Amino acid sequence: MWATLRRGKLIFSLDPHLVQPRSIRGQQFLPVSMQHFSLHRSTASASQCTAVIVASPSCCVVTFPLVCTAPVPGSSPLLAFCLLVPSPSWPTRLTLRAPYYNLIDNELASTPQTCHGVDSSTEEALPEVPLSGKPDVDRADKRSTYLLRLADAIEANHDGIRDLDVTETGKAVQNASLEIVMVLVQVLNGDKSLGSIPTGRRVAEVCSRTLKRVTLELGGNDAAVVCDDADLAKVVPAVSSLAFLCSGQICMNIKRVYVHDKIYDAFLAAIITFIRENMLYGAATDPKTNAMQYGKVKEFFEEAELQKWRVALGGLKEKAAIKTKGLLFPLTLIDNPSDESCIVREEPFSPILPLMRWTEEEDVIHRVNAVEVGLGASVWSSSVERATKIADALEAGSVWVNGHFQVAPNMPFGGHKASGIGMDWGVVGLKGWCNPQGFWTNKA
Repeated sequence: MWATLRRGKLIFSLDPHLVQPRSIRGQQFLPVSMQHFSLHRSTASASQCTAVIVASPSCCVVTFPLVCTAPVPGSSPLLAFCLLVPSPSWPTRLTLRAPYYNLIDNELASTPQTCHGVDSSTEEALPEVPLSGKPDVDRADKRSTYLLRLADAIEANHDGIRDLDVTETGKAVQNASLEIVMVLVQVLNGDKSLGSIPTGRRVAEVCSRTLKRVTLELGGNDAAVVCDDADLAKVVPAVSSLAFLCSGQICMNIKRVYVHDKIYDAFLAAIITFIRENMLYGAATDPKTNAMQYGKVKEFFEEAELQKWRVALGGLKEKAAIKTKGLLFPLTLIDNPSDESCIVREEPFSPILPLMRWTEEEDVIHRVNAVEVGLGASVWSSSVERATKIADALEAGSVWVNGHFQVAPNMPFGGHKASGIGMDWGVVGLKGWCNPQGFWTNKA
């Protein structure tokens, strides 16, 4: 389920494939009747559902789960994401108290050296924190004694830790909230890396020296193929949200969109309208994590001007006109760039989305597969049979029909080609951490 704000009203679009998360400690849950909202799915009625909005007095978040009080026909538990919407009553930035210390043997301890991060929304320096070394680690021999107490403290201070994560990394508040209190069921001993393709190659090179097996989940450049029979009223909000969630800084965001020529102009007009009315610059988008990543992303925007790509929305001119401080870029759409352009062949990891035309199924399959990566891909059509036929030919570790970025612990997750080695999750993922053995027994 996706939720957006449009002209003062929350509009929910239900997705039966997503699962309901656990409630988060430390949050205020405000039940709201679905009668206040407009529904995009006719099978749900106001009497069947109750929305739960997570609110906090210290941050601007309206988010998460929709709880079904009665079954929705054909649906499973539902999950809602809501875009951040600014309000004058919300703080412009979070306040962090300094100084900071290490906690060693239950005592505050400073270090000779310190370091600090940078607030990616304002480019201002964050408070100094201890830079720990081996002596500090050695002093923490009794740290295991306090782990349970530390867990209790984390739960008790959930909001403050979440706010620190948001300020330091630019992460969306709703995403940071989910990551503070998690449960580790069991540790699987092994080596796993998540990161860029160049980093993955270096990790694999080091592991090869001792023949270590390694699971690598690397970069992606996920494509979405939109067929001419797709329902734009459903597809446009979904593709927009899945492309620009966390400002395009998730490996399985939609990074390329191939739209059938018959509906291309209508799709482009609809997605521009949807973004302008529902996704606010600097509020619903997140900043780049650091100045280095900001510089890399800026090169894509500069390339758009240099190559004279048609910028249908956003771009550097809109960024300059807004004059917002911070490592931010506006949501940007590139109208039908060449398949050989860097914005199509490389992963920008930013809020810049190329839209391309297609006419023949065989041709669009070839174009989707013509990049070195293969993490995820999706096909959108009113005909599941047609979409499945196209999806079956796509070279990616995860492929969806009329959806994208849906994950579950019982489904394998990983990349094909340069997007990685091995899989996580599911039976396939578990077997990757096992040592198969041929065991023979003969009669005496």
